[in-house]
Amino acid sequence: QEASTSAPARDVAHPALLSDANIDRVARDLRDMPTRKLDGDFASAGRRVAVIPLGTFNADPCVIMTIYRDAGANDAHACGLPSAGVEESTLLESSSVATTSAARRALDALWGIKNRRPSRSDLLGCVSDVADVRGRTVVTPVIAYLGEVKEAMHGRDDVAAISLSTLMSTNGVKPTREGGVEFIGTIGARGLQGHEAMGLHGALRVVAGPNAAYREALYDQFSAD
Repeated sequence: QEASTSAPARDVAHPALLSDANIDRVARDLRDMPTRKLDGDFASAGRRVAVIPLGTFNADPCVIMTIYRDAGANDAHACGLPSAGVEESTLLESSSVATTSAARRALDALWGIKNRRPSRSDLLGCVSDVADVRGRTVVTPVIAYLGEVKEAMHGRDDVAAISLSTLMSTNGVKPTREGGVEFIGTIGARGLQGHEAMGLHGALRVVAGPNAAYREALYDQFSAD
């Protein structure tokens, strides 16, 4: 499966979402904003970091996701976020060192040893923790910016780039009956659900910032927020 982007929503303007100025603004907001940290029973099986890799595919702003076979859904293909467990040894230094280390390992796993890599790999910051209830794990979502990714993704069938113009539209994200959130996927793979979708939702709100064009999709339809 060649890496591909979903068709953009025509009613959402997006070219400036990953401009240098907006990336700088996202990094500042992530440094300044309060975030919710989970612990206790949620972390009984440890902590993980899930990276939300932002980049451009043919200059189209997108999120890069992994494609895998979901054993819990009859091996159907599903989208996921690259992730890695937090190592206890790094926690002895500081939580920020532990988070950065796990995020770097998640990106290393995303590209592998033999595959080409994008020219950038900037970690912008974290959004609020989410709980992986099934895995009894606390997950910290980390936003990364990778620049142009088309060449790095060429020929791979285990990754896909999904356009922000789709993910940040009412066609791309919706609330679930259980009070959660789910995102559109690719033609052949189910979109993000559960804690990964919650993490992406929080991240995209930061990416959107004060831009009112994304309020209906990211805020208004989640009336309980």
